[in-house]
Amino acid sequence: MDLAHYAVTAVLVEGRSVRAVSASTGRSKSWVQRHVGLYREGGEDALVARKRGPATARNRTASEIEDVIVAMRKELVDQGYDAGARTLRYHLVAVGDAPSLSTIHRVLVRRGFVTPQPQKRPRVTWLRFESDLPNETWQSDMTHWHLKDAVGVEIINYVDDCSRSVLCSKVVKVATSTDVVRLFFLTADLYGLPASVLSDIQTGWTPLTWCASAGCARIGGVRRLS
Repeated sequence: MDLAHYAVTAVLVEGRSVRAVSASTGRSKSWVQRHVGLYREGGEDALVARKRGPATARNRTASEIEDVIVAMRKELVDQGYDAGARTLRYHLVAVGDAPSLSTIHRVLVRRGFVTPQPQKRPRVTWLRFESDLPNETWQSDMTHWHLKDAVGVEIINYVDDCSRSVLCSKVVKVATSTDVVRLFFLTADLYGLPASVLSDIQTGWTPLTWCASAGCARIGGVRRLS
């Protein structure tokens, strides 16, 4: 869900005012009204961003040069030689001017000669995730705490995954299913229903599946990342 779909859903489905949606998204009221109008006239397709630039990029490599690169690659492969970007540039320099290594690589990717290798992605990039829009995902959890007199309490939290805003943080003696659901709907009354909810699936959080009937698209759990 992009920002335009979020704004339209907030106005037409959740019944929020244009002013409130404008404040929560950081966009002007006219921007929100324009996208609501586009949706009413053309539906989902009207919200798809259209390319405004030229049909062909001015700095794109000429098709004649791309053809030379492709032909040389095929020739080297047929002869059993390496045909990577560095090797291609070496041979192109020998016969005249040659594009840069990055340009040759982009040409090979665009022409379908490079096989994606997602396994080479650095493992550290797998650990971070965050939602792109407010109310796209709430994270829910419970924290154990001890007061000054050593009395134990539990704190129920709801955090918006995009803004990292703490939407709800309430202290209870023991976090029960009733407390979890009650606070979820009280928070939703203030900020609107989220599209999804993530929790560590503790026993008390199981009733969050009830919230699906209220409009949440997805209820799920998340593993601890280390």
